Amino acid sequence: MEKPTVEAPAVTSFEGAEVICNIKFEPSNLGDSRALLTLSSPDAGEYTCVLNGHSTPPKPQGPIKIGKGCNIEFKNPYNEALEFNIRFDNPVFSCTNKSPIRVDAKKPVQLAV
Repeated sequence: MEKPTVEAPAVTSFEGAEVICNIKFEPSNLGDSRALLTLSSPDAGEYTCVLNGHSTPPKPQGPIKIGKGCNIEFKNPYNEALEFNIRFDNPVFSCTNKSPIRVDAKKPVQLAV
């Protein structure tokens, strides 16, 4: 969730009140994923809902305008820290980050091209 708590107003009727909470569901595998979201309160009990997601392989980004001191953000989508190799198909480009780079789980890193 973007915020760990959600403020909900007290209601006086059985119709209740709609409360919106923003969540980000980031599956760490390709294909279909499911998760269970539980919202709980000592006063109102528990509410649960199923989250369904579908992940596809990453697609190339760009075009990216490259100039002096250009940074490209790369994010590790997996649940554990991993090493990634940096490669270019054109020898004109290089990266100041030494390959391979170790990126923590679910964290972005800036690649200086």
